[in-house]
Amino acid sequence: MRERGGSLVLLPDARPGIAPWTEWLSGSTTREVLLEQPSVLAVAPPLPAIQVSELLTFTGATVPGATVLARVAGSNEPVVVMSPHGAGRLIVSGALDAWRYRADKASAFDRFWRSAVAGVALATPPAVDVEITPAVAHPGESVRVVARVHRSALGAGATASLQLSARLDSGEAVRLWPDAEADVFSGSFAAGLAGVQRITVSAGADGAEGTTGSAVMAVDPSARGTERPVPLSLLATSRGGIDVSPDRLADLEAYLRREVSAPPVRATTHPMRSGWWIVPFAACLSGEWWLRRRKGLR
Repeated sequence: MRERGGSLVLLPDARPGIAPWTEWLSGSTTREVLLEQPSVLAVAPPLPAIQVSELLTFTGATVPGATVLARVAGSNEPVVVMSPHGAGRLIVSGALDAWRYRADKASAFDRFWRSAVAGVALATPPAVDVEITPAVAHPGESVRVVARVHRSALGAGATASLQLSARLDSGEAVRLWPDAEADVFSGSFAAGLAGVQRITVSAGADGAEGTTGSAVMAVDPSARGTERPVPLSLLATSRGGIDVSPDRLADLEAYLRREVSAPPVRATTHPMRSGWWIVPFAACLSGEWWLRRRKGLR
């Protein structure tokens, strides 16, 4: 968390005594609260609400840049807190029994934690972080690339030498030079033809397994050396998605059906318990009475 820039999520199920994370909260005090009925916590948007009946509140936290993700409604005491630590971040949850109400319709336990964990996971930098400036360039324009290598992610020591190589998707090699900042390398290349252009940087160290990182940029003939907003098509391409226009919604539907699949769910139904069975029952009873009357029977 401190060195690699990753994230740590702590979900205790009871109030701890002396624990390392109590020191990480920089002197904050905890208070255990037991409620007779579950209460819905006030959450930071756009997170969905969760409810608890047994919780810990944190007061007196002095960590600069700390963010409260969920708090007690009314008293505003923090319950779920995210605080920065070194290059990473720490989430501590005081919602001790929120999992008990994960199936309640008024709670969104799964969506809350999926959103919170996904947020801190996306904030974690990759082992090789590649940045291109500008993101939209004119063909032939000089483009600067910066690669930041995280040694801890490579399993390399502080004294191990790094080996880097950069290559465009066209196969052209790009030379990178060490910057003044440690483990940061930069270089430049000329933008190619119009379209999306990707550069891949491979990094390795003595005795450590190598890894790669990449970045994409748009080459637009109408760009005249000024920074332009990154188009959504470029974002979709970099994340493995697709970009469609309103007249290609069929392609979007086919992509979603191919990539997104719902897990099978077993459901129990009782059709004979439906009140609508009175309709065919009444029709059969009336038909039997009519047939008996035609035959002269009572």
